[in-house]
Amino acid sequence: LAYGGTPEAMAQLFFRLGQALSRFHQQAREPADFKIAALRPKLAGYCAQLKGYGVTEAFLNQVAGQLHKVENYAEPSYVTNTLKGLDIRNILINPGGEIFLLDPGKMKRDYRETDLARFLVTCKILYWGSIWFLLRLRPHQTYESSFLRGYFPDHRIPYRILNALILKELFKQWVMAHVAVAFKSWPERVKNLMRTIYINPFYHVQVQLYLNKLLNNESL
Repeated sequence: LAYGGTPEAMAQLFFRLGQALSRFHQQAREPADFKIAALRPKLAGYCAQLKGYGVTEAFLNQVAGQLHKVENYAEPSYVTNTLKGLDIRNILINPGGEIFLLDPGKMKRDYRETDLARFLVTCKILYWGSIWFLLRLRPHQTYESSFLRGYFPDHRIPYRILNALILKELFKQWVMAHVAVAFKSWPERVKNLMRTIYINPFYHVQVQLYLNKLLNNESL
């Protein structure tokens, strides 16, 4: 996302992004119940991969045990056409404020909140690959809330569904980060350093944060 506007102007642009995505989803949505239990196979697969990359097994087992408490949770939602390539890094905004989505990827029938979670997580990892990621910098929280207000004009935001899908997306991105480092031609000690001080601390904190939000049904 490249735009040199003020924080207020950026918040308004995020609001418009939320509105645009909402209109897109409404074109082909169908009522459907969201069930946290349906996420179990994906999460189990991600955890198995992370164990293979040396992520603490005790932490992953703790997450699995905590998720078991809400496994039977279900809530009405909608299934619609989602964009697998929806990523803040693929959004361009010109000086006139026009919004362009580059490479939206394949469309897939999924819960509408899947796109929201995907977009919000890419905001959190916007600075991946730079020193700013290590320093935990990310777009201001008001941008995320503006995006959600644009998508949900009635302010009825399904936080538990969003927290569950953000958690799943965080695990996916955690795995992808390890895969990216594994393919580098760096010495093994450098890769281990990246895993120890760059990747794992960030995702440990984020996963624990959104697990707690999910368990307590808190807002983002």
